Amino acid sequence: MRLQAAEWFAEGVQPPEVARRLRVSCYSASAWRRRWRAVRGTSYLLHRLGYTPQVPVHRAAERDEDAIAAWRAVTWAKVRG
Repeated sequence: MRLQAAEWFAEGVQPPEVARRLRVSCYSASAWRRRWRAVRGTSYLLHRLGYTPQVPVHRAAERDEDAIAAWRAVTWAKVRG
């Protein structure tokens, strides 16, 4: 329900309308909207649903450490100033 509510909030649907569509109280819909608007709202909700950031377990086999070191020494040094 909350994911559907978040989609509707992103579309600009107001909490009373979300409450009517989902057959919940206006208080619940308003609370969901407050959480949705908070900085960590989306990531917190996804984490509660079991989603986690994907992090590779191993480095790529074709990784070239010498090329990376050269890029950091030359290109990155120019970018950083």
